[in-house]
Amino acid sequence: MKIGIITFWDSSDNYGQIMQCFALQHYLRLQGHRPFLIRFSPAPHRDGRLKRLARILRPSHVISYIAYRRALRAGAAFDAKHPRAFGAFRERHLVLSERIYRSLEELRRERWDADALICGSDQIWSPSPNIDSYFLRFAPITMPKIAYATSFGRSVLPEPYAARLTSLLKGFRAVGLRETEGAVLCREAGYARAELVCDPTLLLDRAYYLRTILGKEEAATGDHGFFYLINWPTQIPLDEIRRHAAQHGQPIRFFPAHGLELDGTEPYGDLTIEAWLESIASARWVVTNSFHGTVFAILQHRPFVTLPLCGSSESMNGRIRTLLERLGLADRMYTGERPIDELLTSPIDWDETDRLLAEFRASSERFLADALTERRPDEPTAPTVCFRSNGGINHDFGGLDRVTELLADYFASRGCKVYYLSHTRRPGTSNDRQYYLPDAARVRTPANIAYFNDFVRSKKVDLLIDQEGNVDNRLPLAPDLTHIVRLTVLHFNPNYITENHFRHKFTTSGHLPRPIRRVCAALFELAPVRRRGLKLLRDRLVRNYIAQCNDCDQFVMLSDRFRRELSALFGERPLPENICAINNPATFAFREIDFAKKKKRLLYVGRLERNQKRVDLIVEVWKKLAAEFPDWELDIVGGGPDEEALKRQAQHIRGVRFHGIRNPAPFYEEASVCCFASSAIEGWGMVLVEAQAMGCVPIAFDTYSALHDIIEDEATGCLVANDDLQEYALRLARLMRDEPLRRAMAERSIRAAERFRLDLIGEQWLTLFDTIRRTKDTRS
Repeated sequence: MKIGIITFWDSSDNYGQIMQCFALQHYLRLQGHRPFLIRFSPAPHRDGRLKRLARILRPSHVISYIAYRRALRAGAAFDAKHPRAFGAFRERHLVLSERIYRSLEELRRERWDADALICGSDQIWSPSPNIDSYFLRFAPITMPKIAYATSFGRSVLPEPYAARLTSLLKGFRAVGLRETEGAVLCREAGYARAELVCDPTLLLDRAYYLRTILGKEEAATGDHGFFYLINWPTQIPLDEIRRHAAQHGQPIRFFPAHGLELDGTEPYGDLTIEAWLESIASARWVVTNSFHGTVFAILQHRPFVTLPLCGSSESMNGRIRTLLERLGLADRMYTGERPIDELLTSPIDWDETDRLLAEFRASSERFLADALTERRPDEPTAPTVCFRSNGGINHDFGGLDRVTELLADYFASRGCKVYYLSHTRRPGTSNDRQYYLPDAARVRTPANIAYFNDFVRSKKVDLLIDQEGNVDNRLPLAPDLTHIVRLTVLHFNPNYITENHFRHKFTTSGHLPRPIRRVCAALFELAPVRRRGLKLLRDRLVRNYIAQCNDCDQFVMLSDRFRRELSALFGERPLPENICAINNPATFAFREIDFAKKKKRLLYVGRLERNQKRVDLIVEVWKKLAAEFPDWELDIVGGGPDEEALKRQAQHIRGVRFHGIRNPAPFYEEASVCCFASSAIEGWGMVLVEAQAMGCVPIAFDTYSALHDIIEDEATGCLVANDDLQEYALRLARLMRDEPLRRAMAERSIRAAERFRLDLIGEQWLTLFDTIRRTKDTRS
């Protein structure tokens, strides 16, 4: 198996950290696997501007910063004098990922070429801003997740962390902890299978380290004592250690961490990992406050004393106590009751220690072997997915089709089989995924129902996604297919029947002769008729939603903010409980934006239509600004029923350019501002996310609630009160004049759009499927 491992790895002075990386990789290689280290080195967490400013102004911060800079200089000087060469050791002994990842987002963006992911060992689960990464929250849902020898570094977690632990552990195939307290924390969080395992450095024997790192079978015992300290608070009986060394005529080899100075104690000349290992293997005795210093003293059968950490770090002693108790060596922890000399000269029954270590190692090896080979019954699998739609899927036909294709491609990349099953044919929709119901005239016919059920059986469909939640095209599943997960998606604002519904219907619809349309338009202008008509339509819509919710496992809207509109539509009737929300994904792959390419251009992308998209309002706003901004232009990309009317509207306005249906990516690349004016009918607004991802600042009328999922006003774009053309023009003019403001908004927009990356949204769909599937399995 190819196995990715995430753990701490980039220290320049922590020998144990490097050795645990070495050990787990080499052990897995010996078992025939192909492990590699995921080089995760997170960027420093930054507070908001106000917090940073308040901190900078505090005198204590200034003092701390000066001390920090002094320590950096001292560390650099120390490294120059005593190079540890950790980088060279990693390059020589470890398989590393090609790139270094700086954030959870970057990890999630990667398409992992691996059969499983392991987090551990080390204290990677100690509280930090990067905890999600170390809990493998970037792993695809179907990829096995294993924790091996991880550590919390404490016995009690901060309350916010403890509250999240249950969800963080969800989806792990196996969890192995390095200390008893950690296993208890996981069990209390509901992960009953948490086990105690040995640190990976204990999976290899002493001979392997000597042979692989030092190139020798044995290390002859020298005349020195070995003293290794990590830079954590410790009560150090330095006089006792020196006295013991002097009494036995043994010089001390002192290996310190950065920033650690002891009066009268000089670091050993060669501080490489090779020298560290050789110094332990050949030492007369070992004194250390390090977990891994203790481990290697045990592996090399050296008399040792472990100094416990103290103060705020005392809770980190759990892993050392667990190990010493497991190996019958608890008396080697220094308490002050017995002098160092007595501890170092008292014999250790190494045969008994090796027997206990062999048992511990064997149980840990079984844990790893089972975790890598045995799939749990409740483990996520890649489902076979069928998208249902009215027309054949083709991205040229609109947002629903583009979203369907994006999700289908993502599911396929995660090992899913994907099909489209449609009612009516469209030009250009012939592909390997596309299938059609036999009766195109009507949906719910015996022929279509029979074909539908046979199709689901023969393709072994696990997940059925109906993309047409606004219309009732439901087809019943046979009793033997009720295990299938059914999701229905609404791609509109739930209450899309607006007060102007009839006005637009009878002025733009081409389905009725013009005289009849005029009569109907006049009739529905009468308030009682309009109210009655709207009530009938909305009641029918509510009945449709209720029927859809009763027939599916989950009814999915594009934004949770739409609950307000749905509640208003339902009135006194309670909302169905199986309603959730998943945002649409961004269309483009995210990449670095070259702001030098940006030009003084406004951009509209979308269907050229005045009812829902209201492109005519954008033209009207530009008419107010065209003369004031002679070096700016308005590009309109798209086609639609009102294209000619819009061209007539714009024919005497400077700087308006119609480009027809084109790939919008090059236009986003060059445009500085994206103009949006859609009505309350809109369901999402993919062009807004596309614009943000390309560093093109969006401005929109605030007509529907999901807009607030995408745009934070004055931060990642501008939201203007609906139909206020004057305000729209003023806000737009400000953006056009103020380039620094525009650039700042664009940079924030790019970061904000990362929330809608395809991998993040795709995993939400797969997680929803897995949750429902588990619930169905439990009930059955």
